[in-house]
Amino acid sequence: MNLKKLAKGMLCLYFALFSTMSYAQNKEVTGKVTDSKDGSPVAGISVLGVTSSGKKVGTATANDGTFKLSSVEGISKIILSGVGFDKQDLNVSGKSEVAVSMKGSNNSLNEVTVVGYGTLKKREITSAITRVNAEQFNKGNINDVAQLLQGKVA
Repeated sequence: MNLKKLAKGMLCLYFALFSTMSYAQNKEVTGKVTDSKDGSPVAGISVLGVTSSGKKVGTATANDGTFKLSSVEGISKIILSGVGFDKQDLNVSGKSEVAVSMKGSNNSLNEVTVVGYGTLKKREITSAITRVNAEQFNKGNINDVAQLLQGKVA
């Protein structure tokens, strides 16, 4: 009887100590994103990791261009995109560290006009509009933004 209690106690102790090993370990992919022109780090690039089963996990690059993705299943592909850069798809199966060089995009953004009640493209506006350049912001004595716009737009 005493041997049974000892065996049960040892079995419970074994499961208590080694049960943490049965938890799934996250697999990580880390990397650094740089500009292909000058090699400088690029901040704010969207990084989307896709697992082999199709699950997605995402992040954005930090100020130093680094990112870190983790998933229980392991990431098989990453998709990188950002304003002013071409979108890239990379196969990262089995890799834990990736270095990515982003190529600048030649696509230009459409001119957008911000109005008090929404955002419209220039061709959709039927009323009069005006433009205030950055140089005009620096001229004169200005107390607040509303006063600046009243004086420059009028």
